[in-house]
Amino acid sequence: MLRNEQKGPYTLPGVKARYMLMNRLYHHRLFTNWPRLTTGEHNKAQKAIFNNSKTKGSLGEAPIYLAKFHFKTLKSLAEKEHSAISELLSGDFSSYMDPALADGDAVLFVQKSTGEEVSVDLLEEHFSLSVNDGLELVSSRVTNIERKLLIQLATADEALSEQHHPTKFSNQARMLQGSVRQFAARIAKRSLGLRYGVSKDALLFTSFAKLHLSDDNYDDVEDLVEQLVNEDTRFFKIPLSTTFGQPVARRDRDVSLRVRNVKTSMQMFRGNDSRPAHRSPYIKIHKRHVPVTFALYKALSEIEDGLDAASLPQEVFALIDEVKSVTAGQVARDKDFVDGNIDLTIGKETYPLKVGSKIRFRGRN
Repeated sequence: MLRNEQKGPYTLPGVKARYMLMNRLYHHRLFTNWPRLTTGEHNKAQKAIFNNSKTKGSLGEAPIYLAKFHFKTLKSLAEKEHSAISELLSGDFSSYMDPALADGDAVLFVQKSTGEEVSVDLLEEHFSLSVNDGLELVSSRVTNIERKLLIQLATADEALSEQHHPTKFSNQARMLQGSVRQFAARIAKRSLGLRYGVSKDALLFTSFAKLHLSDDNYDDVEDLVEQLVNEDTRFFKIPLSTTFGQPVARRDRDVSLRVRNVKTSMQMFRGNDSRPAHRSPYIKIHKRHVPVTFALYKALSEIEDGLDAASLPQEVFALIDEVKSVTAGQVARDKDFVDGNIDLTIGKETYPLKVGSKIRFRGRN
């Protein structure tokens, strides 16, 4: 890599060397996810700027090569190593913990000269103005390797300013410039976040760790799971025309029962002489026990903040779908549960039923 760097600051090997050196630092080896930006609008913008656009003014052509080679290098940087450790680190571990993905008002450090607290949001704000602005904020706190790369990115950032390109390519230049600034912010957040203990979901991890300490926390989880499992938290739907894994039937072919809502309760096994304590609580949904994992807890927090259930992460959506299907089978066979007044839905029509010693349409003998 050092030989590549010696080939010149405006050659692909020379530019790439700084990225590869940066990627060997511990925190960038621990969190290995980088954007590729090689498809869609980014790909079109790169072709427009680097293949067709000629720089204007006194900038010269050399700095634009730093921007061009930045996007070429991203492809190599985003390539994954094929090992058990790298696959583990690039999965949920990075999704939940990577400081580069952090946001919010978590404090990274306090400036000695002014006493001002520098939060994740403030750092992102500086880098959103320019890489130079962000570099001034963090220059003394990042490693020398990262500082050199950020200086290189600052030149690429300036080269992508729209005044250096024809007006018809100004939108593409702004898009690429924004991507360079986001990448620079990620480098700084990952470096400082790991050093000062600020991760992506730090506050959520803290509240998850304290989940078992308060009944109020349990109540919130129970209410949110009931909201997901039941319809309007009042009724539970038992599909009769499809089984688990099959596509949802069209509305005019839907056959289902609507019974009273399924209750949930949080449980935490404290341990005894024969079994150790569970490390995480479980939630009982009818007769099924489901572990409250961090992925589920995070999804419930997002639901509470307004996320639509259809937008849940795939693993959580599949879990809830499976729980509803299994619970539906249990409820349909539970004589003590399916008792009293229920509704039978066939297509768009709903028929009230009375379930007792026999099943009959309500209001009929």
